[in-house]
Amino acid sequence: MEFFNNENTKDIIQNIREIIHCPFCGSSYHEANIKIIGKVSRSYVLHLICRECGNNIMASLSYQGNERISFSQEVFDLVKKGPITNDEVIDFFKEIKDFNGDFSGLSIQQNKKPNSRRLRGPNIQS
Repeated sequence: MEFFNNENTKDIIQNIREIIHCPFCGSSYHEANIKIIGKVSRSYVLHLICRECGNNIMASLSYQGNERISFSQEVFDLVKKGPITNDEVIDFFKEIKDFNGDFSGLSIQQNKKPNSRRLRGPNIQS
């Protein structure tokens, strides 16, 4: 896994400001409220805080060649699911307690409950 370095930070953040708006209120993000948390290949993990309504989102942005892959629908689908519950957070921490740092084997799977998320890893037993 390749962690993020500051090589093209300004270009990436400008790109993010152009394509991503708060899914709650529609405002654009201010540069200071966009944090690039990590990078895997040509995909970035982002933390965004809306300067208008104060809501936080985590997002991913991927590039293929010189084209970015839109993920706005994924963000809206996640927002529709509502806030993450305490049980989901507890389940997540139980499942990653032995996490070795390799994100390539992780995937998101739906629980049987509607509007629920579940993170599953390659070596995680349920």
